[in-house]
Amino acid sequence: MILYVVRHGQPIGHGGGPSTPNPGLTPTGQRQAEQVAQQLEAWGIDYLYSSSQARAIETALPVHRRLAVPWAIWAPACETDRRNWPKNAGLPPEERAAARTVREDDHLYYRPLSELAKEYGASVEQPIAWPDHWWPPLRLETQDEAYARGRSVLSALMKRHRTEDRVALVCHGAFGSVLLSLLCECPPAFHNRFSHTHAGITRVDIDEKGAVSLRFLNYVEHLSGEGLITETVDPVLPRFPRPDESGERKESS
Repeated sequence: MILYVVRHGQPIGHGGGPSTPNPGLTPTGQRQAEQVAQQLEAWGIDYLYSSSQARAIETALPVHRRLAVPWAIWAPACETDRRNWPKNAGLPPEERAAARTVREDDHLYYRPLSELAKEYGASVEQPIAWPDHWWPPLRLETQDEAYARGRSVLSALMKRHRTEDRVALVCHGAFGSVLLSLLCECPPAFHNRFSHTHAGITRVDIDEKGAVSLRFLNYVEHLSGEGLITETVDPVLPRFPRPDESGERKESS
């Protein structure tokens, strides 16, 4: 398949200001999401996946509306707290288990998968066993657990899709790096080996034998408006067709 790994748009609280445990997008992030949708329409996709976190859902929503492709919301594609992996690994198992319960104020920030399905019309059939209240299993996650999640997501995608399928997965900075590290057979890392700006897109091709080709990393040419590139990650920019004003594809030069 052709897999586009998309980082979500700019979340509320980025660069200062109040945030929440599960922020949505800023107005800039919403504009980024619209331009992601425009770019994916130009390239063409057949299936759409996103994590269950608000910023990923709000980035995927314009894609779903514009392209009308099947959309699945997957909790195992959520972000991981990479900076705290070493600390989390040293915690007693009972402390980590106690943290993975639903808290009294969780309803202020999170919505169960069943509610997300009703609102967005997306599938919430998960690639591995996962509870309707999807957020507690992600708390105090270790590096090993994050990479295991990544393997489960990639395994499910490869089982579901054929070589010619074009698939977009809207996820996150650290978890996106985990996925790409696994695809490129890199050893686990405590840093983001593959970095994305908000709404950056990476393309990976996977052939019928499972061979992986990283076609491009952190494509941001679609972010054409002032202020839409919100982080200082150096993009690797290939030349690809962009939609003209009529929405048709242009040939590469």
